[in-house]
Amino acid sequence: MRVATDQLYQQSLAGILNDQAQLSRTQQRLSSGQRLLAPADDPAAAA
Repeated sequence: MRVATDQLYQQSLAGILNDQAQLSRTQQRLSSGQRLLAPADDPAAAA
């Protein structure tokens, strides 16, 4: 089975973008001093 280079590139890029988004959310929480920035962060605690 042959795996296209473009497919590997797209998967790698998606992983990097996901990691950057998680890092951004963590940095926002740290800088704001708040545990939750949105109810979706922890639905049980937000209720």
